[in-house]
This record gives sequence, structure tokens and C-alpha cells, in this order.
Amino acid sequence: MNGKPHFSVSQLKTFLRCPKQYEFKYVQGLRVPPSLLLNSGKAIHATLEGNSKHKMSKKVDMDIDDMRDLQAAEHDRYTADVEDATKKEIGQDKDASLSIVGTYRRTQAPYITPIAVEYGFSVEIPEALDDGLGPLRPVIGFIDSFAQVPDTRPGPTKGQGVIALEDYKKVRKRKSQLEVDIDPQLTMYDYVYNLHTEGELTDVIGFRQLGYNGPRAQQPGPFSEPLYRSNELLEPERRRNRWTRVLNQMKNAQRQIEAGRFLPVDDPRTCSWCDYKAICQDKVE
Repeated sequence: MNGKPHFSVSQLKTFLRCPKQYEFKYVQGLRVPPSLLLNSGKAIHATLEGNSKHKMSKKVDMDIDDMRDLQAAEHDRYTADVEDATKKEIGQDKDASLSIVGTYRRTQAPYITPIAVEYGFSVEIPEALDDGLGPLRPVIGFIDSFAQVPDTRPGPTKGQGVIALEDYKKVRKRKSQLEVDIDPQLTMYDYVYNLHTEGELTDVIGFRQLGYNGPRAQQPGPFSEPLYRSNELLEPERRRNRWTRVLNQMKNAQRQIEAGRFLPVDDPRTCSWCDYKAICQDKVE
């Protein structure tokens, strides 16, 4: 954010997934062409951000046609340098993305009141976790959305307005409850919100999932829906425990990076889609 040495949640997630992948990407600086899925997701993210800013300023959502026009322009911009898809595939993805944005605008946007969007932060690792080995890099990032949203959880508050911390995710398939419950990115955002509001807690934390099911799916077509962290994990003590866990992960990852410890995981689930698998598997570690 300011050009100074820092650490991010994205870097942490990469290191936790595979330290060797982290080395290739962040230490050696080996860059790979952007993928269609990643950049298409960035385009949808930019469109939702644009609508939120419009609503914060004008008190109303963008007109649906204007929002679709914005999405078309953003999709063209973000997919201009994509190399892993044909023009036909990019065109099909563009049509699907327009449907996703249209679904979000019709079924969800009218009931969401944005409070802050793309909230930037830079926080220090707490002194209580100081290991005496020297300064640690601050953690930086951007939180997609704070907003008042209808509560979708079963119970007495269902349908009522709650304060939500959300991260937008374009997905090929819906995430599991476990994924949202243990995601370090959401935990870090929750910690930052509590820190910057001097002790306040949001009502819910989670992903707003945006995707398109193929014709063979049980429910084909576009979808846009929230998935929030389990209620028991929103209790203050449980939240504090997760903050400490992720902050310790931040500290320990930085120390291992400083020491040059980049052990490859050789996990088929990670290696199957890793952009560096060809050069990594030929190396002797």
C-alpha cells in the first residue's frame, strides 16, 4: 500500500498452501499469465464495488442496464491479456458474468446497505506475540465490504438487518461451511474491524459467492449468495482465539521466509493446478 516491506493475507495463504509456491511467486518473482477465472472474478469484483460506491453516494443502486454495461467493460479490460482461454470461451464467460451480475442486482443489491467498500488497512503484529527475533512486517490488505444485509441464518433474527463483513468470491462451485469457518483471510478482516472500531464486532462474517452452474447442474444458471461463518464461531472468545491463531501464522510464516525455508508440499490437490508444478517437480530439494 505504501511501498514499504509488508506481508499480506494472500501471501500467508500461498505460504500455508505450499512454501515452495510462495518462493517461486514472491521471492523469485516468477510470474504467470493471468487466468480467465481469476481475471473474470476481478471484473465482477470491480462491478460490485462500483455499485456499492454508487449506492453510498446516491442512496440507490445503479440501474441494472448501467451495471451490466459496467460489467461488460470491466470484463473486456480484465480479460484482454488472458492466455489460458479461447475467444469463444472468453465470450461465454462474459455472458455468464453478465447473468451473475444481473442476478445479484435484482435479488440482493436492493437489500444491501453498504457502509464501507475496499477498506484498506495496515496493522502491526501485536507486541504480545513478539518472539524477540527482530521486527516483523506489518500486515496490509483491503476488505471488500462492510454492509447491513438481511440475516440469512435460521433463527429469530432471520430476515432482519445485520452488519456483515464480506469478501466477494467468484467460484466454480460453492464453498463448504468448513472453508468459511477456517479461512484466515476472513479471520484477519474480523480482527482488523475489531481493532479499528475499538472493540466492536460484526454480526456475521463470510463470503458472497458468485458463480454460474452449467446445464447439467441441479440448479443451472447464475447464483449469488452469502455463506457465513458458523454461529458458535462468532462468539467473542472463539473469535479472539482465531485472531491469535492467524496472527501466529503470520509471525511464523515470516520467520520461515526470513530463514529461507520453502519446503514443497507435494500435495496432489495443490500441485494439480499450481502454475509452477513443471519446474518444481524437476527440482531436487
